[in-house]
Amino acid sequence: MIELTFFQLLLLIGLGNAIILLLSYTQIDHKYRRPAIFLGLFIVGYLLYQANFTIIPEVQRHVSFIVPGFPVLLFLPALFLFFVESTFDSGFKIRGRYLLFLVPGIFDVSQHTAFWIYVHYTTSGPLYTFITGPGMHFTIEGLGILFSLICFWFVIKRLLLPESRKSRAYHFYRFVIAGMTFILLYWIVLFIIALIVPGYYNITIQYYLWVFDSGFLLYTGYKLLVSPKIMKTSAGGFTLPEEESLTLKSQQLRQLLAEKKLYLNPNLTRRELADDLKVSEVFISTLLNDGLKTSFYELINKYRVEEATRLIRSGLLNEITVEALASKAGFKSKSTFNKAFKQHTGNTPTAYNAQL
Repeated sequence: MIELTFFQLLLLIGLGNAIILLLSYTQIDHKYRRPAIFLGLFIVGYLLYQANFTIIPEVQRHVSFIVPGFPVLLFLPALFLFFVESTFDSGFKIRGRYLLFLVPGIFDVSQHTAFWIYVHYTTSGPLYTFITGPGMHFTIEGLGILFSLICFWFVIKRLLLPESRKSRAYHFYRFVIAGMTFILLYWIVLFIIALIVPGYYNITIQYYLWVFDSGFLLYTGYKLLVSPKIMKTSAGGFTLPEEESLTLKSQQLRQLLAEKKLYLNPNLTRRELADDLKVSEVFISTLLNDGLKTSFYELINKYRVEEATRLIRSGLLNEITVEALASKAGFKSKSTFNKAFKQHTGNTPTAYNAQL
């Protein structure tokens, strides 16, 4: 029979509360739901990470096979970054460069799975000793610290933007960042101590720190659940512009794209578009989602396809290749061009030219 200590029992209670929080976030106003769910996943993941050192070893002592830990550590920094980004950008989605932030977590899951299978069928050898010993622990913990510092830098960079510092949500994030800074700093200190002087610090100290972590995160989570408006920004994120402003800016955006042909730049970003329109990047997201009912890439590709059809009607495709035409229309690749062209016209560029 498994007998839980006071700290293990506290962790289970905290984990139960975190799961309730996550489920509750799915029912709040849609304007606040996405960042709230990212925060909920972060809190649940962090408590599962704690369970790897408290609950899993206790379970392991009562079974005859290797119990794998939860491969969540390298997902946590990305989830926290997504939480912050989705607050200040109502159109935030995990795509583009943000997909790269999921790579460490996918690696963690893969290595957990491969190593568990290896350890399950092997009971000795140098690799077995490394996997089951402190070597693997320090490797993953070190990667976790490094990745956390990278994501933390992106979070701070986002919060230091003028539009972020003027928002109501900035005060909420000052509190959150203070707590997360403390957690990250003591994690680094304990990692260095354990690496240099193994067994020097008392594990009970770690338990007390984890109790603080759980209390801080759950308090933050319930504070957000009770009053999600604390994430409300004043730069166009969750504070939607007036309908007249949306209509006016939509017209200005179309005029800007038609006159300056910014879409011909294959590396055009949402930030550059916002700079040309003289609004914040957050406003652009709101303008596209709520004003034009489209996404940045859908809008830009629409203009690029229109440019391509104009070039085809001029007879240019009879003189150059499809790939060259794609480049002239602002597309980076032929495959993306073909896909967008068929989506908007129903034909491939070659078939469209043949019909003419």
